[in-house]
Amino acid sequence: ELLSLSFTGEYNAKDEPTKLVEELRFAEGFVIANTLINTGSTASIEQSFKNKTTNIITYYYEVNGNLDYNNMTGGEAKPQDLITSTKMSIALANIKVEGNLDVKGLLNDLTNNEIGLSESYTLKADADKMVASMNNYLKIKVKYNDTDEIISSGEFFTDKVNLFTYKVDMRMKFNDGTYVSDSYFEDGFSDFIIKSNQLISEMNSNYDMNLETIDQ
Repeated sequence: ELLSLSFTGEYNAKDEPTKLVEELRFAEGFVIANTLINTGSTASIEQSFKNKTTNIITYYYEVNGNLDYNNMTGGEAKPQDLITSTKMSIALANIKVEGNLDVKGLLNDLTNNEIGLSESYTLKADADKMVASMNNYLKIKVKYNDTDEIISSGEFFTDKVNLFTYKVDMRMKFNDGTYVSDSYFEDGFSDFIIKSNQLISEMNSNYDMNLETIDQ
């Protein structure tokens, strides 16, 4: 068969779905999969496109907290009491960019320090406080997708725009202390996008599909 579609689901005692998996498998070994999970304390969605077990592109998003429907709609709880943390990643081939945000820690810290998210600050001290909070509660890393080995990590810092303006900026730092240049991402991902578009065009032709190519 040229392709097959499968759907599986797991449900709790209340007949609420806790795990849903949908897979579209092609004869050549390509697999498009969607996975949704909700345990009441963790909700996640993963969308992947693989060649057998080799990753082509995978999106992942996860929310942790008190995700009970009554709590979410009650209107009394603070955001940080409902959602304690989030995780998001995108993996292209064997390179993954991953972000982990401690929502509860960040919002509580901003409240205690009496500062808010802003594009710029007139006081360097306020920008420095925001930098400290972001470095403590938001972790951004570039990893190898197959081993989870860290290639570089995000580092927030205070950048002076002019005499009266400061802003929070971020740079990626390798394990040896050097910083990532823009070309590190541009060259590698440009190559990957070209190959991905060739694959998408081939699938559109072979299976009479209408998948959109990736903008460069």
